[in-house]
Amino acid sequence: MRPARRTGWASSRNWRRIWIGVLRPPRRGSRPLCRDDKSRHRALRAGAGAAIRLHPFQRIADVGGGHGNLWNGVLTRVSGVRGVLYERAEVVRRAKGLFTEAGTDDRVDLIDGDFLREVPGDCDLYMIKSTLCDWDDEHAARILGNIHRAAEPGTTLLVIDSMIADEVTGDEVNPVHAQQESAIDFAVFATNGGRVRPQSEYRAMVGAFGFEVESITPFFDGFTHWNLLVAKRN
Repeated sequence: MRPARRTGWASSRNWRRIWIGVLRPPRRGSRPLCRDDKSRHRALRAGAGAAIRLHPFQRIADVGGGHGNLWNGVLTRVSGVRGVLYERAEVVRRAKGLFTEAGTDDRVDLIDGDFLREVPGDCDLYMIKSTLCDWDDEHAARILGNIHRAAEPGTTLLVIDSMIADEVTGDEVNPVHAQQESAIDFAVFATNGGRVRPQSEYRAMVGAFGFEVESITPFFDGFTHWNLLVAKRN
């Protein structure tokens, strides 16, 4: 598959819009995207702009996408997008009903497997959210290496994760508050030896596997401090 043509969509502002309008899961019990009508209209406009930016991609993979909430959110808010949910077999089985109920099952391939062993090919955007921080350096590197092997040159990598800011200025959003950082770090370390890493470590880790980092965008979605790291496979 030929990677999407680079047309300036990968700016920090555009990725922020994509998260707010398209990728961010709605809060349980609330209306999708927002808390009030004014915010809802802003988010919907952002989502429309994000839909245009996502259209260049022919096939998007959500690696370790859990039960599919993130990927289904993309499919329901962005028409014409197709892709893959890649997860363990037992998780994929449970995710199937979500896509069927939403009417998006005809645009998603549910593929079971182990991202520590391999990742599906033939995709021009690989998303991986809240996953690399769950693993120690060795296993996180293995996941990135498998994505690199599956991806063709020019393929885009989107990492959505909590990161520690290398520098924080007065007008910049701090991606992780100290208390939140400690809580996340403790939780991930207690499972697979993972940790919240600085932005500089993500740059180095992603770069070591043949991806060129184009941007890291920190922001707060109202609930969690995130970073969007966008990179291209060399």
